[in-house]
Amino acid sequence: MLTVSLRDSLRLIQHTASAGAVDFTDHAREEMANDGFYDDDVIHALVNADDAIRESANKWKVYGPSVSGEAMAVITVMIDDKKRLRVVTVHLPP
Repeated sequence: MLTVSLRDSLRLIQHTASAGAVDFTDHAREEMANDGFYDDDVIHALVNADDAIRESANKWKVYGPSVSGEAMAVITVMIDDKKRLRVVTVHLPP
């Protein structure tokens, strides 16, 4: 079985986000509004991610800074054969 390293997964997430291949669920949009985050903040956090935790085969909790530098966590799922990211939710890290 082939395993993908954290570094490789982060690179894929960063590359996919920098290409703009990101969708948002309605729930993610609601949570972004509640926390005062915008699309640019989420993209910035994904592109500049410094850590991630694999939650399942294609689901990741990614940690990175918003545009203003505020720490945020982005739960994302890789879709379309890992060519797009779907943001499921965002929140402030504990």
